[in-house]
Amino acid sequence: MSDFLTFVVAGITVGSVFALVAVGIVLTYRTSGILNFAQGALAIVAVEIYVYFTANLKLSWELSSVLAVIGGGIAMGLILERLARVLTRATPAHQVVATVGLLIAIQAGAILIGPYLPGSHPRFQPPPFSGNTVRIAGVNVGWDQIIIMAGSVGVACVLWAFLSRTVGTGHPATMPLV
Repeated sequence: MSDFLTFVVAGITVGSVFALVAVGIVLTYRTSGILNFAQGALAIVAVEIYVYFTANLKLSWELSSVLAVIGGGIAMGLILERLARVLTRATPAHQVVATVGLLIAIQAGAILIGPYLPGSHPRFQPPPFSGNTVRIAGVNVGWDQIIIMAGSVGVACVLWAFLSRTVGTGHPATMPLV
């Protein structure tokens, strides 16, 4: 039974990561009316920023996380806000093509720029909480897994509260950008 629960915990953790990506997709669609197919690639950019700061610049995982999520998120948000303003006036087909093009551009940029970054060879990045676990129902659950699960629930609750109080129920494309 503990093997089964181990896989359940791993599945919930991975599902929580997918839920965070889904939160970004929902937020983008509800505020701008654009279905962003590049949302997963934007998450990869944040991961690459984190790895660059921890592996190459030897910054702490805490500072690297803040820089990747807050700094990278703000920078990508400002860039995408300009793109969204243009795309809200475009046809749905053009919106799809633009976001898929953004996805391809981010992937190509990672392939082209990656080899030229210092320390770009494959590297192992140990988890910040490696070895720190809590035993729940006979299963060792890592603190990193607990943080991911709790964080995704918290972010989903904040998104629900934000959208239910600010955006309203109109069609997303007719709503002002927030």
